[in-house]
Amino acid sequence: MIAVVILVLIVPMLGVLAALGIYGVRRYLQSAKTSEAKNTVGALIRAEESAFERTKSEEGRGRLCEASKPVPSSMGEVAGRKYLPSAGDFDNDAGWKCLKFSLSSPIYYQYGHYRSGFVSGLVSGTEAFEIRAHGDLDADGKPSTFARAGEVDGSGSLKVSSQLFVSSEFE
Repeated sequence: MIAVVILVLIVPMLGVLAALGIYGVRRYLQSAKTSEAKNTVGALIRAEESAFERTKSEEGRGRLCEASKPVPSSMGEVAGRKYLPSAGDFDNDAGWKCLKFSLSSPIYYQYGHYRSGFVSGLVSGTEAFEIRAHGDLDADGKPSTFARAGEVDGSGSLKVSSQLFVSSEFE
């Protein structure tokens, strides 16, 4: 009798706990993958700030880097899988050269440096830029976006957003 009660009560509870554990682990893995985008966007912002200060000291006036081609060139290359960038992805583009930035380890997101077509709503204007990471971790066709932006103000200083724009974080 006791064995039947144990089977009736314990087995379903173990099933529920296992289901919750699977969900928790999956969510943890997704969070780990999104941290790649957050960290890389931050590194690209610092690269733009460095490039701006470098041109300011060399030319007397800070200049923003040109827009870069996204790496990888297609979102399909990172949909549900990693992409291994090659040196040519970054070396053959004036925007990436100006930023002095490249990646050599596999990535889950498509990265780009944009001078127009801003999606974050953090900046507007001609002397502005946006760093974006697009990804589709679960390959369902719904991308997630992480972005930070900056612009040159009236005094010629670079103002960078401290806020990270996030859309559909775990997609």
